[in-house]
Amino acid sequence: MEQYGFESIPFRDGEPDFSEVSKGEVEIDDFSDDRSSNFDQADEKLAEQKGCTPEEVAAWREENKYTWHECKDCKTMHKVPTEVHGNISHSGGISKYKSDNNE
Repeated sequence: MEQYGFESIPFRDGEPDFSEVSKGEVEIDDFSDDRSSNFDQADEKLAEQKGCTPEEVAAWREENKYTWHECKDCKTMHKVPTEVHGNISHSGGISKYKSDNNE
């Protein structure tokens, strides 16, 4: 984690606060338990912000090893390093969505 300039990720109300390492934040309109759909929507929203295509956003994420973190509000998405996201034990938006929808 030190390569990203921090020692730990703080938690607020049981959710990791990735703001220190986030390289983009968007809100999506149609959150679901389909991670791929959520990621596609987030790529589209960030592309609108940056003036590029969703494909370019997805390619940048892959090349730079970033992923989307789905927040528990079931709309906010943070673009964060995949390594950081994968090493922080947490439940995110999909877990909340499934719980709220009895899945």
